[in-house]
Formats: sequence, structure tokens, C-alpha cells
Amino acid sequence: MTEYSYKDYKPHYVKRSPKPGYFTLREIRAMNVPGWPRSIEGLRKKAVREQWPRLGRRPSKGGAYEYRAGLPD
Repeated sequence: MTEYSYKDYKPHYVKRSPKPGYFTLREIRAMNVPGWPRSIEGLRKKAVREQWPRLGRRPSKGGAYEYRAGLPD
């Protein structure tokens, strides 16, 4: 298994520069973090359960919230 770091993730479809360390659930799902849910709904439940800080809705992403996930370094 390869070494994982969210710092290596470069979203290819972001139209504005996002706040560092904040990602939409779709972006977090694309990172394929080992041991994390593979569905958007599963990630949303994890975010609520673990009380991840979140930013307001992103208009460029159809109203998606951005979360400060507890991603492994």
C-alpha cells in the first residue's frame, strides 16, 4: 500500500482556490482514505459524528459544504 497524504491531493475541477485543508465530501471520497466510508452519505455521517469543522456552501460546487476533515498526514 502506498503512503497516503492529503497534501498530495490536487483537485482537478476546483474553479476557485479553496481554503487550505478544507474539502468537499466529493473531494474527500476521491482521496480514497483507507478505512473511511466510500459513499458521500457515509462520509457526511462521519463528519457529523466526529464534528468536523465546516465552512459555508461553495457556489461553484452546487452548494456543497467544505469540511476540515481529520485526514492523516
